[in-house]
Amino acid sequence: MPKLHSTGLSPMVKRVSHLLLISSMALALLALTSNRRLNAQECTVAHDVVKDDVVPCTGVLWTLGATEDALTLKAVAFPKLQVDFEHLKELRILDQQRHAETIQACNGELRETRDLLNETMGLVRVPWYRQPVIVAGISFVTGVATTILIVRSL
Repeated sequence: MPKLHSTGLSPMVKRVSHLLLISSMALALLALTSNRRLNAQECTVAHDVVKDDVVPCTGVLWTLGATEDALTLKAVAFPKLQVDFEHLKELRILDQQRHAETIQACNGELRETRDLLNETMGLVRVPWYRQPVIVAGISFVTGVATTILIVRSL
């Protein structure tokens, strides 16, 4: 019996969203640290940070190496994830087609089984004029009318 759902898509979506988040952060930091944007206000209080220095939490601490790593990650991993995503999309479409065929086959078997059960148990649909309620009602009225006619004729 085939599986009705695939659980392999969720981790891939998580990885793609994490990589997109990292790459968007890297691009935002590149835009913020770009020299073209700093023309209006030059940062005059910036200084180098040495290991074991206490740094105030007034700005973003992001090195150029970390930015380059994030962009390298985007340049290498993003196309691979796009190919993986396309492959998973094709697999999902194939799974949907296979499941649709399976559901159609099961519905056909269910219909055949119900028909066989109805035939076996005598549950075939009876026309309205042969329903027990109608036959009993007509029989009762006929019996009463016959009794009245017999009693009047005596």
